[in-house]
Amino acid sequence: MTPAIGLPADTVNHLKGRIGEAFVEALLRRANYSVSRVGRETHLPSLLKLARTTYSPDFLAWREEHISGPDGERSLYNILAVEVKYRSQPERFLRDEASEVFDAAQDDWPNFCVILLSDRFPDERSCFQVLRRRPTAEIESVDIAAAGLDVFSTTATSFSGLL
Repeated sequence: MTPAIGLPADTVNHLKGRIGEAFVEALLRRANYSVSRVGRETHLPSLLKLARTTYSPDFLAWREEHISGPDGERSLYNILAVEVKYRSQPERFLRDEASEVFDAAQDDWPNFCVILLSDRFPDERSCFQVLRRRPTAEIESVDIAAAGLDVFSTTATSFSGLL
């Protein structure tokens, strides 16, 4: 039997996922967010614990927002919890996994979204889709440039070509 040539598909998908995390971090930074990695993969102690830990998203992203009011202008920080997922079969993720991710995060992270990355969306969507759960529990998918994060479509397109 001749061994297969090249990397196994799960290795390629893992690498694309890690590259996708770096792209999402860069896209958010270009939109003037400060970004910190907080996911489970970044904390060795949480990997060694035997008990179940609370859910941690991949990133916390925040930026200062200036709000005008009757007492003048004040600053607020918009904090966003972000989970990044690369999937070669994005429709399967939406059907089988997305609800579980939102269920795990909903109690601790009220402003939570998943950024789903794929180079195989069945239509002309961006490679970067922002998923949010509506109050009806339905999960909506929106191109990152239309998701209210101030990411320009030209920037998302240039990163898409690298994925």
